[in-house]
Amino acid sequence: MNRTTERALDNSSEFAEKITHQQLTASAMEYAISIYLQTGNSDTTISDTAWGGGEIAATISLDGKDTIQFIDTVSITTICEYESISETSYVYLISRSILIPPINSSVGVYSDSITFSFSGNVHIYGIDTKIDGTTGSTPDLPGITVSSAEDSAALVDDYSGTTFIQGQGSSPSVSVAEDTSTNIFDIVEFYAHIADQYLEDCSSLDGGDQEESVIAYIDGDCSLSGNFVGYGILIVDGSLTMSGKIIWYGVVFVIGGSSMEFDATGTPAIYGALILGAPTTNLSLSGTADLYYSSEAMQIVQSSLENSNNNRRYISQINWLE
Repeated sequence: MNRTTERALDNSSEFAEKITHQQLTASAMEYAISIYLQTGNSDTTISDTAWGGGEIAATISLDGKDTIQFIDTVSITTICEYESISETSYVYLISRSILIPPINSSVGVYSDSITFSFSGNVHIYGIDTKIDGTTGSTPDLPGITVSSAEDSAALVDDYSGTTFIQGQGSSPSVSVAEDTSTNIFDIVEFYAHIADQYLEDCSSLDGGDQEESVIAYIDGDCSLSGNFVGYGILIVDGSLTMSGKIIWYGVVFVIGGSSMEFDATGTPAIYGALILGAPTTNLSLSGTADLYYSSEAMQIVQSSLENSNNNRRYISQINWLE
């Protein structure tokens, strides 16, 4: 009877240790994944000698990288030692950068009511363009994407026979966004939490440079004039006016509140992508304003932000192995 009781106690103790070990191993893996998602660092080792009474070591390694879509294939290995028992767990995952969302066109407009005004020698290019003005190597995208077939048809009718909007397909290059599930307001809210510049207007905006791109959040209207160059992600929670020789390399979001306006005159240019979103949106371009889709500009920004350990990511696929 006593031996039966002893065996029962031993089995109970072993079971409790096993459960504890599994919980520690799982928590260690979840911790390693969270570190990767926060930093995007796929070449690092994590260790802790006092992890719930045990020890852990985790290794994050890059297995593959798509530099155009900013998609990484990553493996994470965690080793947990508890009560002299060691257990190894593996995860293989595919992740995408949150910093640069999926880009479907040179200009993406997500709005219920849109008005456009183009005049002069303006250009909206869905043709991949390098920052020196030469043609890039990635496939052409539409010049403009809109949310509905009605808006697309109206825009094509209004600017038929012009060269304002070029890119994939015929001119004017206009398309309906295939994926309308991307909530740009969620993306913008994310930027608001990680911005290194949070300003009420653009009077003190620092545009950074190729080595140190910026994430700038403007909580209000933004007016840029004169000679100004910026690299990074610019979010304007209001209307944006550009006049003079303004150049921005990266992604520009203009979201407004109930309505917003993007107005560019003179010789401004955006290399990367422009994303507009408000219930009522007005896009006005005149002079020689140029909006280029540029995979090179976005890669420059992405690389700079990765080097500053500010590369937040989300998982699109994950496989767990024990």
